[in-house]
Amino acid sequence: MVTGITQATTALDLLQALQEATYHRLAQIAGAVEKAARRKLEFIVSGGIHHSPESLQRLANVLGRTVYASSEPEASLRGAACFAMGKLGVEPAAPRLGAAIRPQAIAARAYAKARLRQAGLEELMRAARRVRKP
Repeated sequence: MVTGITQATTALDLLQALQEATYHRLAQIAGAVEKAARRKLEFIVSGGIHHSPESLQRLANVLGRTVYASSEPEASLRGAACFAMGKLGVEPAAPRLGAAIRPQAIAARAYAKARLRQAGLEELMRAARRVRKP
């Protein structure tokens, strides 16, 4: 759900809101995985996001963690090969990493607060659905 849309809201505003919503969901999933695995994850990204330093910075800010841009041209293929190698008992070489994109503290805190508000909104929506069910 996107809230707060007014007549002054632009297409760029909506694009940013949807991008941030995706990043917030990634942060939520990463938190659940880290909790289950009992360890911190390392965030390595690849693909089209390389073409947008602003998107990389926003992702780091939303995650509140350092993000590394992979220079691997075929990251998905490499991932599949690493998985297969692991099944065969072979340890693959560490991926080549690009520059570290560190979160900006003020932005990261603001995004963390926004994620808490979003969690509250999602809980209200779940409660409303439970009430409406016969």
